[in-house]
Amino acid sequence: MLKLILPLILLGATSAQASFVAVTECNSASKTHTLKVVQAGEDVLVMLDNKKELNGGEFGGRNPGQKKHKVTGKSLTTYRVHDISIPEFRESGHATELVAGMMFSRSEFDGEYDMVHAYASELVHDLECK
Repeated sequence: MLKLILPLILLGATSAQASFVAVTECNSASKTHTLKVVQAGEDVLVMLDNKKELNGGEFGGRNPGQKKHKVTGKSLTTYRVHDISIPEFRESGHATELVAGMMFSRSEFDGEYDMVHAYASELVHDLECK
């Protein structure tokens, strides 16, 4: 009887241990932006980035004979949410509001609140975690 019980106990302990996997990172992307959520110790880092470089205009060229230089750039917005895990962050009901706030701090998001909130909601909903 003990020969049957011991393997079942070991199997149960192994499967319980395997089912607990800490989420360390989540990612989502739209056509123009990426959203990354990373567990950094006891905090969560939320990062919004452009997929492509934005056109920043020109540099120089004001004086005759002076060369003009094209300017491009990316804007990475990073927020740290203290003392929270990624699952708690996602289940809090406030993740979309945080991402929408990040978007409103950027120049490319100057639209109506409903439109930006819907875009933020889509990025948060599409997060794939590992």
